[in-house]
Amino acid sequence: MKLLGKLKLSLFNFLTFILFLNASDYLDFFKKACKYADINERIILLDECLLEYNSIAEDQSINEFFKKRDNVPEVVAANMKLHNNFFQILKDMKNLKILKLSNNSLKTLPKNSINHLTSIQEIEITNNLIERIEKETFDGLLNLRKINLNFNKIVYIDPQTFLNTTSLPNLLAILLVGNKLESIDVWPIVRGININDTYVNVGGNKIKTFSNELGWYFDCSMRKKYDFKFHYILVSNEIKYLNDFFKSIFKTEVDILCLRGRKFETNAVIEIDDNNPFVCDCVDGNYLTKLSWLTRRDFMVRARCIYPYFKKWMTLTENEMICPQTTVSCLDDCVCDKVNKISYRIVCSSLQTLPEKLPLRTLTTKYKNPYNLSLAKSNIKLVEDHNYFQDVKWLDISKNVVKKITSAALNSILNISTVYLHSNKLTTLPRVDAVNVKTKELSLHDNKWDCNCGNVWFKRWLQTLRSKNILIEPDSIFCHTPQWLENRTIFTIEEKDFCSNPNINEKTFLAAVLVPIFVLLLIIVVTYQLVRRFKVQLNTYLNIHPFDRDECLGEDMMFDAFIICSSEDRIFAIKLTKFLDQKGYRICYHEKNFPVGIPLRTIIKDVVIKTLERNKSINKNRLIVLLFASFEKVSQSMISDDVRFIYDYLKMYTYIEVDRCNKFINQLIYSMPLHKMGSPPHFE
Repeated sequence: MKLLGKLKLSLFNFLTFILFLNASDYLDFFKKACKYADINERIILLDECLLEYNSIAEDQSINEFFKKRDNVPEVVAANMKLHNNFFQILKDMKNLKILKLSNNSLKTLPKNSINHLTSIQEIEITNNLIERIEKETFDGLLNLRKINLNFNKIVYIDPQTFLNTTSLPNLLAILLVGNKLESIDVWPIVRGININDTYVNVGGNKIKTFSNELGWYFDCSMRKKYDFKFHYILVSNEIKYLNDFFKSIFKTEVDILCLRGRKFETNAVIEIDDNNPFVCDCVDGNYLTKLSWLTRRDFMVRARCIYPYFKKWMTLTENEMICPQTTVSCLDDCVCDKVNKISYRIVCSSLQTLPEKLPLRTLTTKYKNPYNLSLAKSNIKLVEDHNYFQDVKWLDISKNVVKKITSAALNSILNISTVYLHSNKLTTLPRVDAVNVKTKELSLHDNKWDCNCGNVWFKRWLQTLRSKNILIEPDSIFCHTPQWLENRTIFTIEEKDFCSNPNINEKTFLAAVLVPIFVLLLIIVVTYQLVRRFKVQLNTYLNIHPFDRDECLGEDMMFDAFIICSSEDRIFAIKLTKFLDQKGYRICYHEKNFPVGIPLRTIIKDVVIKTLERNKSINKNRLIVLLFASFEKVSQSMISDDVRFIYDYLKMYTYIEVDRCNKFINQLIYSMPLHKMGSPPHFE
C-alpha cells in the first residue's frame, strides 16, 4: 500500500509538468498510468488509471489538459473511483457529445454539474453509487437523446426531472434498470404521451407502489390529442396489484374504457407482466372484463399469479378473483377461507399425511367441486385415495417429499381440474389411460423421474397430455435416472435410449468383450508357467507318481531308476543308491551294477539309449535321471557329441533337478513308481 501511495503521489506531482507536453507525450504518460488509454482528436479514453481524482479540479495542469481539448466529442473514464468534482474539469468541453463514466464512485449528480455540456447527446453513468436524481439536473441539455443510469443505488427521482419537454426536447431513452426504486410517479406516462417514441425502462427495481405527485390523470379527451407512442417497462419489480398502477393514472374506471382506440393499441407498449408477484383476487377482479380486449396487444398475457399458483392472470375467471372470507371451522394447521358462496379455499402446511376429511362438507353438499385445497410445502410422502377428491376443484401437493401415489389416488386426482405435483420425489406413476384424464392443468416437473426400460409408456403418456396442452412447463420434466439420461428432458429422449446406454460405442463394446478374453488367456498362461515351474512341489503335494510303470505292464524294464553323475558327486550317489535299495527300488549305478572291464561310456550309452528308445515308442517317461550341479561336466566328458540329445531330452522331460537339499529325498520318493521291480539284474 505504501508503494502504491508513493506511486500515486509521484504521478500526481508529475501532472504539474504535463502542461508542456504535446498529444503524443500525454498518451505515453497515461498509458503508463492506466491499464488502457487512448487520446486523439475523437476521444479521450482512460480505463483503470492509478490516479484518484479527489482534488482533480484544483490541479491546473489537468484542467488545462482538458481545456485544450474542448473539441474532442467523446470522453470515457471507467474504473477510476471518480468523485463528483470530476465534472468541473469538463466545463470547457462545449463540443462534448458522449460522456461515459461507468464503474466509478459517483454518489450524486449535483445541480449545474452537467448542464453546461450543451452539445451532449448521450450520458452513461452506470455501476456507480448515485442515490437521488434531483430536479433540473439535466435541464438545458437540448441535444440529449439518451441517458443510462443503470445499476446505481437510486431510491428517489424527482417527478419533474424528466418532465420538462422544453428543456429536454430530444431525450428519448431513459434507462434506470437495477436500482432501488420502491415507488415511481407517473412521469414516464406523461413524457411518453407528449414525446413520441419515448423509451423508459425501470425494470429490476423494487417498485411496489405508484404515486402521482404531479396530479396528472388520463381522460378521454387525450385520446384524440396524443398518439400514445411510447414504451414503458416495469418488469421484474414487486408489483402485486395492477389496480395500483391504474389508480395512479386513471381517476375512474370508466376512463380505462377510453383506451380502446385504435392508436393506443397500435403504438403504446407497457410491459408489466413478467416477473412481478401478482396477487390475483378481488382487488384486480374488476379489470378482467375491462382489459380482456387488450390481449390482442399482449397486455398482461405473460403475467402469473402467486395465488392461485401458476395461474395466468388473463385466464382467470371473475369467480376466481374474489377475496376470501375467513370461516371459523377448519382443520388443524390449516386456514379455511370462503372464496364465494359456492367454494372454499383450504391452505394447510406442516402436514405429514393427507387429511382424512375436509371441513364444511355439510354446507356445500349441493355444490359440485367446492374446494380449492393447498397442501404445498408440507412433508407428505404418500398420496392415497380419499373420498373428498371428488369435491376438489384445485389441488396443490407441490413442494412435498411425495415418493408414491397409489393407483386409486391417481385415478381420482386426474379428475380434478387443476393439479400441482411438481417439486416432489416421484420416480414413476401408476399406469393410467390418457383418455381418462380430465385434468385441465397438471404439473409434474422437478421430480426424480426414472427413465428406465419399464417406463417407456410414461413418455408416451406425457406426450399425449402435452398434445392436449394439459402439462405445465413440460420442457422442465427431466430424467433423474439412469445416469446416462440424467438432466435430459424426457421428450428429447428416444425410446430405445430408455433401455440401453447410447454412450457405449463400438470401441467400448469391443473392449468389454476383449478384455475378459485377454484376462482369461493371461490366467491360462500364468497358470501353465506356475505348474511347469512348481510341478515337483505340486506332484508331491497331490501324491502323483508320474513315473509309475503300471501303464506299461509286461515291458522289458530293467531298473526303476538309473543314476548318472560326475565323479565329484560319487559319494552322494552311492549313499542315495543304498537308500533307494533299502526302500525296495531297483537302482542302476555303474559302480554297483556294471561289469568290470567294459568301458563305462559304452554301458551308459547302451542302457540309456535302450531305455529312451523303448519309452519313445510309447511316448512315456521310463527314465529318471538325477541332475546334479556337476552334470554338465558329465555330459561333456562321459557322453559323446553324437548322443548329446540325451542331455537335451533329460532337460526337457525330467521332473526333478535339484542341488543337495532337505526336500530332495521326499520329492524323490513321491516321484518313484508305486510298483517296485525288486532285486537288480547283473550285467555280463
